Amino acid sequence: MQILRRPAWPVVFLFGAAIVSAAGPPEALLDAMARWKRLRAPLNVEGLAAFERSFVAETARWTARWPADELAWRERLRALEMFGTDPRAAEAALEGAGKARGATPGLRFPESTLWLMARVAAKQAVRLDALEGWLGEALAEVERELPSGAHPLLESYRRERRSQASWRAAEIRAEAAYGAKDAAGLLAQWTVLAAESAVPVLDPADRVAAAERARRRMKVLLWRARLARLEGDPAEAKRRYAQALAARPTMPGRPEPPANAELIKEAGLEPGPGAPLPPVEHAGPHWLGAACPTEEKNGPWIAVIWDRDDPRQARALERLSRRAVRVYSWTGLPAEKIRAVNPLYVAPQIWVADAQGVIRLVGRFQPGGDGWEDAVVGAALRLASR
Repeated sequence: MQILRRPAWPVVFLFGAAIVSAAGPPEALLDAMARWKRLRAPLNVEGLAAFERSFVAETARWTARWPADELAWRERLRALEMFGTDPRAAEAALEGAGKARGATPGLRFPESTLWLMARVAAKQAVRLDALEGWLGEALAEVERELPSGAHPLLESYRRERRSQASWRAAEIRAEAAYGAKDAAGLLAQWTVLAAESAVPVLDPADRVAAAERARRRMKVLLWRARLARLEGDPAEAKRRYAQALAARPTMPGRPEPPANAELIKEAGLEPGPGAPLPPVEHAGPHWLGAACPTEEKNGPWIAVIWDRDDPRQARALERLSRRAVRVYSWTGLPAEKIRAVNPLYVAPQIWVADAQGVIRLVGRFQPGGDGWEDAVVGAALRLASR
């Protein structure tokens, strides 16, 4: 691994990442999404409200133009989940997404569209008759995709994936119960959420995982406050809201993330400083650090992990070596070195680290490397521009 000599950048993704084979969303749709993001990305608080309105309107145009494309419907569901207020629009989106789901061969998403459909249904209180069916299918998909084997890392990974899925389903069911003013149903889901918030993280050095667990602890207290409101106990609700505000994860010098902002607005209390995330020497997957052929783990740097046995990846590495990107350096880290410490690894992957050593995944692709070279170069150019 070689060390980048330019400052790193905060990576912000608007659209859900996908694992794409040769078949995928139409280029025109991807271009439209990228162009809209470039033009509409909010620069200040005032621009955020206009951005939210335009997101809902723009996704309606995308699904009208590409009615059979799952990615277009996913973005429509995201917009309605965050900013939607029209139940009829939500019902139409659920119907369209249901028809488009799985219609594009070779296209997979890290999060099944079923989860998005269930969240929209719960938040907008529509198609609740289908909610359990969607959640059951989504949970079954998670189980089918879990790797087998007795390696300790595999066992930890299965535990983590099941915990994530259980948390996600319980929170969606809690949202539906809260909307229906069903205190008993909300209490049952709160019990599940409280149990899942205590599940140990896969890698204690992973700052992203630590932040996710901190968010879970905050949400457990938030749902307990909502339960108290349903039960007609305003004093208990206020106490729980105050606890949630004190537990909310914060990063010094950074703005409040959306989940925190939602909590502050709902609680109506002085937020206070929150709970700063504990600093760690190095974040990201321990196996990547273990395989890096350098003791200088702090970034910024970019690592391209490739599979020597795949001729397409080897050709991509050769082409990259001739690219005139002078402001960074990179190397291919052989996949077999990674597999020695991480049996879950699939090549190729692209990772970056910021100046504080926080390691983030930029891209993960199906074997064969479709889109790999462009993703590497794009990551490097973004590093170079900061």
